[in-house]
Amino acid sequence: MVCLGTTGVKIHKDDWNGHTVKPTDPLSSFKNEKIQLIRGKINAIYNDLYRSGKPFTVQTIKKKYLRSGESITFLSAFQRWLKQEKGNDPYITSSTLETYDKVRKKVVDFLIEEKELNLPLELFDVELLKKYRRWMKKKHRHEDSYIRKHSQVIKQVTKWAPGAKLADFDPLQGFRVPNEKSKAPVFLTPEQFNQLKNHQFSNVHLQEVADVFIIYCRTGFHYADLKAMAAQASVKIKQGVDATNWIYHNRIKTDVMAKLPVFKEVLPIIEKYGGWENLPIKANQTMNDWLKLMAAELKFPEPLASKISTKTGRKTFTDWCLNSLGMTEDAVKVMLGRLTTRGLEVYGRPDERRVALELGRVRQKQYDKID
Repeated sequence: MVCLGTTGVKIHKDDWNGHTVKPTDPLSSFKNEKIQLIRGKINAIYNDLYRSGKPFTVQTIKKKYLRSGESITFLSAFQRWLKQEKGNDPYITSSTLETYDKVRKKVVDFLIEEKELNLPLELFDVELLKKYRRWMKKKHRHEDSYIRKHSQVIKQVTKWAPGAKLADFDPLQGFRVPNEKSKAPVFLTPEQFNQLKNHQFSNVHLQEVADVFIIYCRTGFHYADLKAMAAQASVKIKQGVDATNWIYHNRIKTDVMAKLPVFKEVLPIIEKYGGWENLPIKANQTMNDWLKLMAAELKFPEPLASKISTKTGRKTFTDWCLNSLGMTEDAVKVMLGRLTTRGLEVYGRPDERRVALELGRVRQKQYDKID
């Protein structure tokens, strides 16, 4: 006896004519009826796939048949990928996992609006991804960098799926996520920073926000990093290579250690509140709302007035280091806790002030030689 593939129908080889079971098998009528039902299901799956206009293979038909015509949805594949990332990558951070889950939730919202919550994985193709990107841009006004991150995560899922035997092909194969248009970073100029530092706010909460923001502007920390430092009983401040106090802190997002001197504007504020652990750090969104009120009182111009956030502190720090202190991008990379300088332009870029600083040093060397 042999089994006809995965049909469950068992026959002798001599009783099979290549299409049906011969009458020599006493159960030929029953077995032929079962085979005919299977053929009908397979034809229906084939017709559905053909009408969709999407590429498919014999394996696609087989999988759909074995799942009673049901295919793995994109969202269920996303969930499995997320679970696999959590379990298999010992170095993945909670912040990265949180970002992945935000992408998943955003895609759920999109598919609900499209009435495609159960969209098969193979149908999340290039055209749909482009539609998703337009939806994020036009309806939710997300920045290009944010849309790019979402697109990259989605591509990770579809690329992973064939290897996990959830799909026969990657529907986004060959699609390259466009680079976002790099916008000029928004930061406080040295004059604006001094205005902030010297201003006394009558509102207690506004003064607290201003004090903490000064810390951001002179450490370059992200919100989560400063919050983590403040939660520690003792901040990792120790003597650096130049015999002055330095901050050493493993970044929450990347676990890369940021190493930077304790600049003079930082310690007075830390002393004012009785230690890092006592800094009045508010929730990030609350902080950002207060910062806009702070900018309004100081009469900061646009786009700074409406765009200011805790990230502006990191950008102010980067600009100050590059264009006021004349530090190299490699040095700034170390202080920001980055492995490379790639993408540093999001936070700050050397400009004519940096050129003037370097030109001044060149001229000074030339004069020194003359003397």
